[in-house]
Amino acid sequence: MVAVVCFQCRRDDAPSVVPNVYFPIDVSALESAENAIFEFPLVLDRTTDREVTVHYEARSLTATEGEDFVPTSGTVTFEPGEASATIKVEIVVDEYIEEDEQFRVVLTESQNGLFLDGIQQAIGTIRNDDTAIQVTTEGYVSADSYAGKTLV
Repeated sequence: MVAVVCFQCRRDDAPSVVPNVYFPIDVSALESAENAIFEFPLVLDRTTDREVTVHYEARSLTATEGEDFVPTSGTVTFEPGEASATIKVEIVVDEYIEEDEQFRVVLTESQNGLFLDGIQQAIGTIRNDDTAIQVTTEGYVSADSYAGKTLV
C-alpha cells in the first residue's frame, strides 16, 4: 500500500464541495399594490469558496404572462460564502374578478451548483382580492310602490 501526501498543496488545489440550489418555499399573496412584487427565496444548502450562478425564468401555469405577471428571466449569482438570494417577479395588479392564478419560477441552468431531484421550481399563487359588488333589495323602490302608478 502506498500513501500519497502533498506537502505543497494549497487551499485552492483542494476540491470544492458543490452545493445544492433550491427554493425553500412557494409564494402566495393577495393581488394588491402592496404585493406587486413576489419575492422567491433561493438558497444553497452549504456555502462554497466558488461563485455559483443560477439561471431562472418565470413560466405560466394558470396565470397569463403579461396579463397576470411580468415575464422575467435572469441570473442569480452567489458570491463565495453566500448562501441565500432572492428572485423577484412583478405581478400585474388589476380590478378583474377572477380565480386565484399560478405561475412558476424554474431554475434552468447552474454553474458550480446542483439541482435537487434534477429540477427546481417554486410556485407563485396570485390570490384574487377583487370582489363582486353586493346588490341588495333593501331600499329598492318599484313602480307598484307609487300610488296610482302601474307597472307596464
